[in-house]
Amino acid sequence: MEYDQNRPEGIGPGYQYDTKYYRDRRPPVCAWAGPTPPFKRYADPVARIALPRPVTTGGAGLWETIGARRSKRVYAAESLSLADLSQLLWAIQGITGERDGFRFRAAG
Repeated sequence: MEYDQNRPEGIGPGYQYDTKYYRDRRPPVCAWAGPTPPFKRYADPVARIALPRPVTTGGAGLWETIGARRSKRVYAAESLSLADLSQLLWAIQGITGERDGFRFRAAG
């Protein structure tokens, strides 16, 4: 890797700089860290549960949702439905698109 005068000092800042995402090109290869696989692979077979597709259109607008947000510490006795679980999992790590071999997630 050739020297970059903009690279910050230190392991943490250097790693962040070396692995930074750019929309127009792949990040530089960090000599001591390999790419992270996009999905976790399990050695032992595990049971899969098919989830309904999440709803990704319509719904409340972002600003209304943020404005109405309140923390609540009252929990329901019943479990989440599979549809609610699917929606929640998509909102925290769902793939929202793909371009040039990169997968884009709802949150990172």
